Amino acid sequence: MEGMMGEMGGMMGMDPGMGQMGFDPGMGQMGFDPGMGQMGFDPGMGNDPGQMYGNEFMNPGENMMPGQNNQMFGNNNIMENNMPGQNQNDPEEQGFMGEMWNGVFYGPGQELALQQAQIAYPNGYMNGGQGENFGGGGSMVRMASPGQDTLMGQSNVQDTFVFNLSEANGFGSPEDPATIMNNAFGGDIIMDFDPADGDKIKIMDGGNALTPADAAGMLSVASNGVMYATYISGTSGVLFSSTQVELSNVLESNFTDV
Repeated sequence: MEGMMGEMGGMMGMDPGMGQMGFDPGMGQMGFDPGMGQMGFDPGMGNDPGQMYGNEFMNPGENMMPGQNNQMFGNNNIMENNMPGQNQNDPEEQGFMGEMWNGVFYGPGQELALQQAQIAYPNGYMNGGQGENFGGGGSMVRMASPGQDTLMGQSNVQDTFVFNLSEANGFGSPEDPATIMNNAFGGDIIMDFDPADGDKIKIMDGGNALTPADAAGMLSVASNGVMYATYISGTSGVLFSSTQVELSNVLESNFTDV
């Protein structure tokens, strides 16, 4: 019996075939097969679209999470830079900073007036916002908006500066010399008004233009020694101001109704 057990033990524990199963080079190659090593470090893995770049410490099992876009990893900065409110180049984020159109600068808060000018003068963007006739010749209309404007005329161009009575800065306020000059600093400004070029000023009362005689009859000029403010007589409402001596007095010849 003992001999039989030894023989059986020898066959089971010492059988060369069994030993080969525990130490078979083929088995050893399975544990250390270069092919297995290549699976962990194969450069081809780096070129796999599903490879998670820059995430060496993440559980490989997470690569296969359902619905997960493995190509998004390593791009956190891109995602953060595109968060709403983070795009510093977006004009809507910065807000409207102002634009010159047809010789008139429309500042922040005057987007509506700018849109109206763009409709009325579709070529106003030309020559850096001065309009298509910049450089001389022809005629140009410079229309004031409800906000503060600086209306710049041009040499050798017949400029018409248009103002609306109801848009005078301080319209309807009681006449007061100090208030008039304060309103002048916050009102519209005329620059490069040249009667020799045929420049004129048109005063609108609603949808109607005042005749030169009517305009001259209801306006006055106040001065602080440097600036001349043209205002509605009997009020502190300033239509426009200028530093030009040509506008130091109300002259009927400076106005037009066409």
